[in-house]
Amino acid sequence: MHPLLAADLLAWRQETLYASDEDLVFPSLRAKGTKPPAANMLVADYLRVAAKKAGVVAPPRTFGFHTFRRTLASVLVKLKVDPKLVQEMLRHQNLKTTPEVYEGGDRRQARCPGDVPGVAVPRQEGR
Repeated sequence: MHPLLAADLLAWRQETLYASDEDLVFPSLRAKGTKPPAANMLVADYLRVAAKKAGVVAPPRTFGFHTFRRTLASVLVKLKVDPKLVQEMLRHQNLKTTPEVYEGGDRRQARCPGDVPGVAVPRQEGR
């Protein structure tokens, strides 16, 4: 484990209500630490809040973990990263999936952020 991550986790352990060796690192506070948080709770409680603070604009309920995946794939394809590497990173079973979806062979075409309506893009001053 990277020393910075280890230090952050140790600091977190000092703050959390659930600090025993058997407890989850990031438990659901709503479930009193007995379960991990549901993905939708993480999105609503943390991801959307952080995105708003960072100035990311997205229509309500469209910004989530998959936004990161689409953005990463679109940027890698635009940068002409080896399709096999992109396929492995995205864990697409079929190599054809990556270029079909992210290069425009599919109606669900995704391009770089800002080219696609509804994809989160950081706000720029003066706009």
